[in-house]
Amino acid sequence: MFLIILLRLYHLNDPLSHQPLIGLLQVHRELDDGARFEDELEGYISEFGRDEAAMHELSAMAGRWTDHALVERIYELCREHGLDTEAPAYHWIEALVGSERYARALDVVENWDEVPGEWERGYALPLKAQLTVAQFGVGNRAEGQILIGELFGEGFLRPDHYTTMAERLMGQGEHGQARRVLAHVRNNYPLFKQAVSKLIELDMETRNRNEILTNVQRYLSMRQPSIDLLRRAYSFIGSDLFIYDSEREEVLHTLEDALGET
Repeated sequence: MFLIILLRLYHLNDPLSHQPLIGLLQVHRELDDGARFEDELEGYISEFGRDEAAMHELSAMAGRWTDHALVERIYELCREHGLDTEAPAYHWIEALVGSERYARALDVVENWDEVPGEWERGYALPLKAQLTVAQFGVGNRAEGQILIGELFGEGFLRPDHYTTMAERLMGQGEHGQARRVLAHVRNNYPLFKQAVSKLIELDMETRNRNEILTNVQRYLSMRQPSIDLLRRAYSFIGSDLFIYDSEREEVLHTLEDALGET
């Protein structure tokens, strides 16, 4: 309640800024207060519906929430008011893929009346990552594999986009493709800890012993490794699956030392 009051005071002191209202929307969403959220949303759109930056920030937030209906509404409002549509177009696809509406995402892209701009603001590769997940989601594995190869060769994509894509591929049971993506991140962004931790989790989920010892050793060299993950890795590597592995004892001792320091 105090935070809500504080954000309202901020808005009264600076009515031209959309940030306090964005904060209120976030709070009501987290409180699962649907009625208040809808009231705040209508007020936000009434005040800032023609403000490109404000609408783009709202679309980014709705994309993270996977609220595809809200992002679609923002996209249409941006078109109606002559605002740039590239950001809400991307977030619309992000929300559809995040909510596993894969066929709908592919249909939206295929039937756009106009391509949003020239995708000059850095959304082209993230969009391809979303469409990769969508292709696997509808069973087009060959097309999905082609898109992964194109992503690897087309330039810079933030490593967190790759790991999100890998998580969704894992959720689809595409463990081999998820491993391919995570290995790419590990090899090209060696300091990105999340990729290595996801590889370890994937190794444990699939009971794959081929690389987990190397991945655990790499993970232990990184700053602030997850204690929970280290404990689970210790239990997994201590199982009979690794009983004949020559590196097993060394890795277990290293894990014991790391866990003993916590």
